[in-house]
Amino acid sequence: PSRSIVIDGIPCPIASPTPAPEAITLTCTMPVDEERVPGQDKVIVVTIDDEATVAEQTWEFLAPPVFLDIDPRAGRRSGGSVITVLGSNFGPVAFAPDRLIDIGGQACVNIEGGGDQLVCTT
Repeated sequence: PSRSIVIDGIPCPIASPTPAPEAITLTCTMPVDEERVPGQDKVIVVTIDDEATVAEQTWEFLAPPVFLDIDPRAGRRSGGSVITVLGSNFGPVAFAPDRLIDIGGQACVNIEGGGDQLVCTT
C-alpha cells in the first residue's frame, strides 16, 4: 500500500524504505527547515492507500537550541568531570537522553536536564 505522513503541511519522509503491509508503526524523519515556526498543535495526517486519517495527537516543533555558557570551563583530561551547559531551547527533560554533547571531540555522557540547562559527565 502507498503510505505518507504529513505534519503541519510538511511531508515527513517515511524512514523505512517499504514498510510491511501489516505494519502498525510508521516512522518518519522531519526534514531540517530553519524557517519552521516552533510551537505546539501541529496536525499529523497519515495517508494509507489514499485514505487520510488525522491523528488525535499533535506534534510540537522545538526552537533550535542556543548555547550560552559552560561550567566549569576546564576539567581533567582523563574525563569524569561533571559539567553544566547553559542556554535555552534544550527541550523537555524527557528528551535529555536523546541529546548529544561533544566537548573537544569527546562525548559528554549521562546527560540530564532540559529547558535552559543540561548536565553531563566528560
